[in-house]
Amino acid sequence: MSTEAKPDEQGGNSGHDHDVVVTIAAPNNASRAFEVDLHDRVDKVAREAVRIFVRAHEMEQMECSLVLIVDGTASTLDDAARLEEAGVRKHSRLALVPKQPKTDG
Repeated sequence: MSTEAKPDEQGGNSGHDHDVVVTIAAPNNASRAFEVDLHDRVDKVAREAVRIFVRAHEMEQMECSLVLIVDGTASTLDDAARLEEAGVRKHSRLALVPKQPKTDG
């Protein structure tokens, strides 16, 4: 289960070897630290991050995919993959990307 990390949490110290802290950015570039389990599926973490950003009034409710950002390059993650399989590690930078572009009308 992904949760918003507390400022003093370092990740990996909660007794679960696969819990780490990552940064996830919303489509508007607001970002937060999240404690995630590397065994969680990408789509589960994306939904939880959207829920937290929406609750904080930092984004509108929408379906999003996650991308992994490494050296300025974004790679789309497969929704069905586990975070660990997708290359996510402690302190990884991720971003939410809307699955359907917002249209006027």
